[in-house]
Order: sequence, then structure tokens, then C-alpha cells
Amino acid sequence: MTRSLTNRQLSFLILLWIAACVLVVWWFEYRHWSTWQQQLALFSDEQIESLKPVVTEPSKITVMHLRSESCPCTVYQDAHIAQLQSTLKETHQLTLSGDQLNDLGLLVATPSVVIWDDQGKLVYFGPYSSGAVCGQGIGFVERTLQEIERGYPPDWLNTKGIGCFCQTSSDY
Repeated sequence: MTRSLTNRQLSFLILLWIAACVLVVWWFEYRHWSTWQQQLALFSDEQIESLKPVVTEPSKITVMHLRSESCPCTVYQDAHIAQLQSTLKETHQLTLSGDQLNDLGLLVATPSVVIWDDQGKLVYFGPYSSGAVCGQGIGFVERTLQEIERGYPPDWLNTKGIGCFCQTSSDY
């Protein structure tokens, strides 16, 4: 009888350990996963358009990366930005941090990206890709730039992303 009690205790401890591992993985990896649309509720493209004179270069496609240093999702964004910068050398690229976004009064989910075409028209605003993290799934940035090259720049405010996102303001 003592032996079966020990087996039960061991089984309970193993189940408890598995549950603790699942909780730890969720806490560090998945707690920031959300739909991009929820983070976009109070944001409008007019705010992004107001940045155009400041950030765009004439006759150049401009890619603006929106990021927050305090967001753990930035780890995934950094690798994707490095890849984009090496393949998109003909574009003007810049980065705005969470503090800069708050100072400008912009309330967005990060990581995200804004693209203006070479005419200065806002053609894309939204998450980097359709995957759980930047660089996985359908590449929205790459697709947008391909459409610009073909002469069909989209007018795309993308609210269909699910993945790792953080809000840029605690007032949200």
C-alpha cells in the first residue's frame, strides 16, 4: 500500500512539474500575443500621415519601423529588420521608439511598420507579417514593396495580424 501511495505522489509531482513548465513558457513567450486590431482601436492613419513631411525622402520609398524597447516582442523584430535592411537597400528606412511615439501622441501596437511609396503616399500600415512573430508567415512588407515595384501601390491599413504585440502607452 505504501508503494502505490509513493507512485501516486510521484505521478502528482510529475503532473505539477509539467503544469508549472507550461505556465512558465506561456508567461515568457505567449502573454504578449494578441490581435493587432485590438491594439489599433484608438489609432488613425491621419496621425501617420502627419509624419510624412518629417520622415519621407522625395522620390524614395520610406519604411518606418515602430518599436518599443520595453516590449519583449522586439527580440523577434530585430532579426526581421536586419533582414529587411539588407534586402531593401534602395529604400529610406528609419525607426521610431516607443518613447518617440508617445511624445508624438501616436498610440500604436509595436512592433509594426509604415510604408510610404516614392510619391509620398501612405501605402501600408500594420504588422510585419501574418505569423506569430515578425518574419514568419506572409510577409506584408515584402508583398507591399512588390506591389509598388509593379506599379500598383496598395492603400492598406492592415488590422489582420495576430502575434506578439505591445501597446506603446500605459494610458491605453
